[in-house]
Amino acid sequence: MARTALKHIAMLLSICCFSMFVAMLVLINGTWMRWEQAERPELQVALILGNRLNNGKPSPTLMARLEKAKELYDAKLANYFVLSGGVLGDETISEAQVMKAYLLQQGMPDKRLILETQSTNTIDNLYYSKLVMDSLNCQTAYLVTSKSHLCRAMLIAERCGVDAIGVPAEMAGNLLEIWLEYAFEACRTFYFLAFEQWDLVNPDEVPNMRPELRYAALTKIIGERASR
Repeated sequence: MARTALKHIAMLLSICCFSMFVAMLVLINGTWMRWEQAERPELQVALILGNRLNNGKPSPTLMARLEKAKELYDAKLANYFVLSGGVLGDETISEAQVMKAYLLQQGMPDKRLILETQSTNTIDNLYYSKLVMDSLNCQTAYLVTSKSHLCRAMLIAERCGVDAIGVPAEMAGNLLEIWLEYAFEACRTFYFLAFEQWDLVNPDEVPNMRPELRYAALTKIIGERASR
């Protein structure tokens, strides 16, 4: 009896986990498909999220995001481009610096590119980028990232107080690599919804937040995250 009950419990847990996994995949695909069809107004800022480097060079995934940034520039849909990404792993240069070098080669002017070189994950990407948006008095920004990553990035943006319009970039790699990336993002999105989101603070929702305190509030949030 006990063994049979354990089998039933294991089966139910397996079904629940599989159902949640499928639900996350549906959410991820539905998000980038919806934003791909959305209208794109002229905005002041576009946020370009970084991705791992290949020996100091943009990875194919990062290059796809940068090509989307170039499209926005060519279409005159954004004035400034916040390139967000710090130094990761064994690299000696930040993702943002590599992104800037690539876009300069593509003909984008230096004065349009703003570097954010502190963040090492998506949550900090959005918090640090919000600091830049606040300094520019910008309310809404384009958010450029890969199709599989866009859903989680938009969820994080909402929790961080960033009003964003999603711009999905193509995914790089073969079918297996793309599938593994989707699977990873499905797990990460579920983890964010179940746990991480409750630790995030939107300074826009803090009552009586004076403008001069916003920078201090955001830097304190970032510092507290880094110390965990």
